[in-house]
Amino acid sequence: MKVTDDDLIQTLLTSSSAAEAAKALGISRQSVCKRLKNPILREKFSNLRRQALESSATVLSQNSTAAAERLAELSKSANEQIALAAATRILQLSAAAVDRIDILERLDNLEMLTENDNERG
Repeated sequence: MKVTDDDLIQTLLTSSSAAEAAKALGISRQSVCKRLKNPILREKFSNLRRQALESSATVLSQNSTAAAERLAELSKSANEQIALAAATRILQLSAAAVDRIDILERLDNLEMLTENDNERG
């Protein structure tokens, strides 16, 4: 049975590796890798993977406030271990968020500087 490009792409999207996809399709990993060298197939796969990741990110983003509120509730638990674990995680996530915001602000500033240089140049 010939494996179509669509079959290959769909299987790759639901597999954790090229080897796993190859096994599911009954072909070699080398065959999967060789076919992924085709720029058209590679672009189609990349676009579909990006769409899937964007959909997942949207769901995560929509639920992040509820998750943060739940973590805040757990930090007030009567169980000291749960409260400490939740408080520790809140601090870790807060620090990471502040770092990301700082990096994004710096990136925005660099992009503005680059745009200004390009307009002058």
